[in-house]
Amino acid sequence: MVLSFLASEIVDNLVLGAQTTLIGLGVVFLMLFLLVGVLKIFEKMFNQKKAALGPEKASAPVETVSASENDEEIQAAIMATLNVVLSEEASKTGSDKKYAVKSIRKI
Repeated sequence: MVLSFLASEIVDNLVLGAQTTLIGLGVVFLMLFLLVGVLKIFEKMFNQKKAALGPEKASAPVETVSASENDEEIQAAIMATLNVVLSEEASKTGSDKKYAVKSIRKI
């Protein structure tokens, strides 16, 4: 008698747990599908605005700079940066060391 009561209580708890799990999963996936639908609607709305604006104008051609001019500018920027950083370090530590950049190589 007691054993059958415990068995029916366990079965009832398992059924309740399964129902709760299925309802929870159903709600989660339903909300995910709704969210995907809302995002698709927003995507269509915003893409229509872009199409209504018309094609974008072609941009003006960009002036190309030769590699040697670029390299010289990059070297100057690197040397200026190193000068600032190293002089700040020297002022913090109180040393009178002088630094000179001898070469710059790509790594």
